[in-house]
Amino acid sequence: MSNDYVERLKSERQALKDAEQAALSLSCV
Repeated sequence: MSNDYVERLKSERQALKDAEQAALSLSCV
């Protein structure tokens, strides 16, 4: 696997986590 691919996967996963956190905080309000 190329490094670029791994880095992109990491940032995509991080973006998913951020979106999940945002959705959770919105539903808690």
